[in-house]
Amino acid sequence: MGSPGGWQVNHKSGAASQSARSVKWILLLAVVATLLALGTCGSNGYRQYRIVNTAVAGFHRQLDGAEYEDIYGDARDQFRIVGTRPQTIAFLQGVHDKMGASGKSSIRGFNINVSTQGRFLQATYATEFARGPATEYFVWRMDQDQPRLWNYRVDSPNLR
Repeated sequence: MGSPGGWQVNHKSGAASQSARSVKWILLLAVVATLLALGTCGSNGYRQYRIVNTAVAGFHRQLDGAEYEDIYGDARDQFRIVGTRPQTIAFLQGVHDKMGASGKSSIRGFNINVSTQGRFLQATYATEFARGPATEYFVWRMDQDQPRLWNYRVDSPNLR
């Protein structure tokens, strides 16, 4: 029957309402955690993007300054095994001789790839050299937050 004074206590709806509150808090916490994770990924992605831009600018300074040995020496082994030291130096010198000084570069594509081999930053640039345009493809491997050249390709009618 009823409670004294006409009040009834429904224990089931009290438990259901407590459960609903718990679910709401869990969902709220999940949303907040997701937003924090996405924010961290976004800011980290932008930081990696800036690292690539700085690395490419440094590469162009070295290329323009005929510092081919430094480019070769600073690169990862993966870059160096493509050819012998003299072949790679000749390739870089040939790019500079045929294309001239690097000018404005605009990033056309950017990707971050994390694998068991490490963290890689891949970027494609449209670069205006003194003797014509080129598309450059860079892959940098991050070594303790320092980019090291893993792969470089350049495509231009002047190089064909």
